Amino acid sequence: MPHQVEWQCTRLNATVVEEDGGFWVRVRLYHHLNEYGPAWGEERAASVDVATRMIDDLAKALSIARDDIKVSVVRDLRAS
Repeated sequence: MPHQVEWQCTRLNATVVEEDGGFWVRVRLYHHLNEYGPAWGEERAASVDVATRMIDDLAKALSIARDDIKVSVVRDLRAS
């Protein structure tokens, strides 16, 4: 039976994007020794508060240290 290695995430980069009256949470997960093979995904959130809770919950579930989390927010300038 082949040996399987579990891939562990140690870095989380998240972007919260305001679009069309809602928000998208886009994340990339990395391992600090191999930043060329990230996992990624995106999900819609009803508000910025929900988006930040989603990011926080993901980081906690994966045991990613706070210093290894990068979050940016992109506002929809068309809404101004």
